[in-house]
Amino acid sequence: MGNLQLDMKIGDTRPKFVTPVLDSDGAAISLSGASAVLNIQLPDQTLVTKTLNVDTPAANGIVSYQWLVGDLPVIGDYKFEVQVTFGDGTKQTFPPKGYGTISVHADLD
Repeated sequence: MGNLQLDMKIGDTRPKFVTPVLDSDGAAISLSGASAVLNIQLPDQTLVTKTLNVDTPAANGIVSYQWLVGDLPVIGDYKFEVQVTFGDGTKQTFPPKGYGTISVHADLD
């Protein structure tokens, strides 16, 4: 995967979550016929799942999600992973070790 650290302010809905899905050599994995979800663990350990868009062309292995108000409801550190279900029904989770992190910070207003 690409950037495993994202910093945002509470209430923001940009930047859009965008990441490439990469193999162990750093090459893009084709997502033709695949679907993907973003699993997010909130600071209180609650798990939330969001459906990701597979961007075109799918061969580039890019997934994205446009944040909505309330998706990141509290200040703190969130863990995330991307789970891909390929056209043949097999699944793979990225990153394969550890998790990505979204740090949500306080806003001045």
